[in-house]
Amino acid sequence: MATFGILLILISFTIMYRSLQGAEQRNGAIVAVRDLPFGQVISNEDVKTIWVDLSQAQRSYPVAEELVIGKTVARNIYANELISNSMLGSNKNLRTVAIQLPLGSVPPNLQINDTIDLWWVNPETLQAENLMSSINTSEVIKDGSGYASTITVVVAVAPNQVGNLIAAMKTETIEVVKHES
Repeated sequence: MATFGILLILISFTIMYRSLQGAEQRNGAIVAVRDLPFGQVISNEDVKTIWVDLSQAQRSYPVAEELVIGKTVARNIYANELISNSMLGSNKNLRTVAIQLPLGSVPPNLQINDTIDLWWVNPETLQAENLMSSINTSEVIKDGSGYASTITVVVAVAPNQVGNLIAAMKTETIEVVKHES
């Protein structure tokens, strides 16, 4: 009976020791407070610090909010997702483009951070073509009211996509298709 008691104490001690040992390996990690679209510059309000056991992967994750603030999102980051260094880029890799569209070319419920596809009608073939897929809105601004109102949709795109986007804007045939979640 005494042996059983000593064994129980040793097992309890071992479990407690391992728990404390694991707690010492916890590090600060940064998570998104809300969905952050590709191209958005991260601000203080976008992130928070949580404590997790990163063990061997620690070098892949920023450990302080200051290390991500001002960086640009290199791929969509979802709310409560742990932010790794590979998800971050710099503003040098993106160009912000404002697309002014007639009200009927944009879904009525379009908001910031929505994922969209941009389509246009090629004036030579009169065929609808996918101009860009799975980009996120950085801003959505309704201009005016009534029949003549427009919506400005701001997106961040790679430099090599800017020319095609501007050319399509000149045809005034861009349509926005929103991804539904």
